[in-house]
Amino acid sequence: MFKYLARIIYVMDGDTLKLDIDLGFRVHILETVRLARINAPDTVNFGAQGINDPAKNYILDKCPIGSMCVAQITRPDKYGRYLADVFYGAKDEQYLNQRLLDEGLAVPFS
Repeated sequence: MFKYLARIIYVMDGDTLKLDIDLGFRVHILETVRLARINAPDTVNFGAQGINDPAKNYILDKCPIGSMCVAQITRPDKYGRYLADVFYGAKDEQYLNQRLLDEGLAVPFS
C-alpha cells in the first residue's frame, strides 16, 4: 500500500476519479482510481437542471476539480483501475470513502 499526493482531474461518477498522482522527483502519472471497498450506485436523476448524480455532486462539492488529496493506493481491480482510499481537506483531513458511506451515497462493496 502506497500513499501519494494527488490532484483531482475529473470525477467520473460517485466512486471513480481521475487523479494526477505525484510519484516524487517531479514525476507525475494520470491514473483512474476506484474508491476502495465502496460502491456508489449509479442513481442518476434527470431533472429540470439536467442529470443529477448525488454521489458525484457530493465529491465535486467537497473535492472540487483541481483540489489536492492524498490517495492511498493498493491494487488494480478487474477493470485495471487502482483501488484507493482518498483523504481530502488540508486542515481537517476527511476520509472520502467513509464520508460517502456516512452520507448514504454509497454502500459497502461486497
